[in-house]
Amino acid sequence: MKMRIYLFGLLLAAMLPVSFAVYAWEVPDCWKGVAGEALKRAVERDCRPVASVSSFAGENGYWAVVRQSDISADGQSYLNRFSGDVLRWPPSLTEGPEEMVLVNVIPWEWWDARSGWQTDVKGDLYNLVPALPWIEEIKGHYAPGTVTDASFDNGYWKSGTGMFGGAVRHLWQPPKGYEGDVARVVFYLFSVYPEGVAAFGHGGALYGSDDYYPGLSDAAVRQLLVWHRGDPPDDLEKRRNAIYCSHQGNVNPFVEVPELAEFLWGDKKGMPFSVSGTMAPEASLKAVYSIEEPRINLRSEHVPPDARWSVDGAVVSQPFLVPAELGAGVYELRFESAECRGQILIQIVR
Repeated sequence: MKMRIYLFGLLLAAMLPVSFAVYAWEVPDCWKGVAGEALKRAVERDCRPVASVSSFAGENGYWAVVRQSDISADGQSYLNRFSGDVLRWPPSLTEGPEEMVLVNVIPWEWWDARSGWQTDVKGDLYNLVPALPWIEEIKGHYAPGTVTDASFDNGYWKSGTGMFGGAVRHLWQPPKGYEGDVARVVFYLFSVYPEGVAAFGHGGALYGSDDYYPGLSDAAVRQLLVWHRGDPPDDLEKRRNAIYCSHQGNVNPFVEVPELAEFLWGDKKGMPFSVSGTMAPEASLKAVYSIEEPRINLRSEHVPPDARWSVDGAVVSQPFLVPAELGAGVYELRFESAECRGQILIQIVR
């Protein structure tokens, strides 16, 4: 029996580099039933990067990766969280953009040089966002928090002073709509790089604790949980997770399983971790995808679950594709099993 299926839309020119990285992550079985410090150690062990980006320029450099993960609505520039300025792509992938930087959400200087983590924190994709240099200058080494007396406020984010840990501190407040993103970056960094946060001199002194667990100060936990709960992961953040996983080999688990933060620091602190099941999505293939969607699921009610898939002739071995990694355009998905074979045409639009 042969089957031919067509799901088709208008052809758009592909404008992003095409790659065939796929993405799948499941909650490790060894996390289930584990609590407290043991759970945090399991997160550290299973979610630390296993690879790194080695250059800024080139097809696999930082700017190319962030071009996929942080594409703006116009499809021609980087997403700018901090201002209304347009962050234009470089003329080619062999060079970086002019007058732009990749800003660390949490400064690498928070970690003591003797910890050995400074380089890792500085280069971790999950800790980087594109911005103009003046953003970094204003943000400095301050801790993220709620600013009540702003010395800088451009309508996107703030810097100034506010109460933190029972005292007035100099803080920066994350851009609107990204408070939860910042909280999950902090949860991640303090889990996979858990030791060596400097006790004096920087904002890390406000966020770190003396013990491995909980690893975050009470004031930090209170602030981060407010942001985490009030701004849950959206499609953009999930898509970043997918793209960064393909380059670093790890996920930010607090994006994949938001409940994890509750078991480590929140309402379920000390309780055995009980979130179960795979993170693989269940939605079937459709005709048209937005480039902003986090994934394309290689499954259909018309196709056996054990089918082998290829995209434009390139074999894939996992059940997901990432629209931003493919780029805008029309793609031929072929499948083959013992029962049938066929093809599906899908469209990715901006």
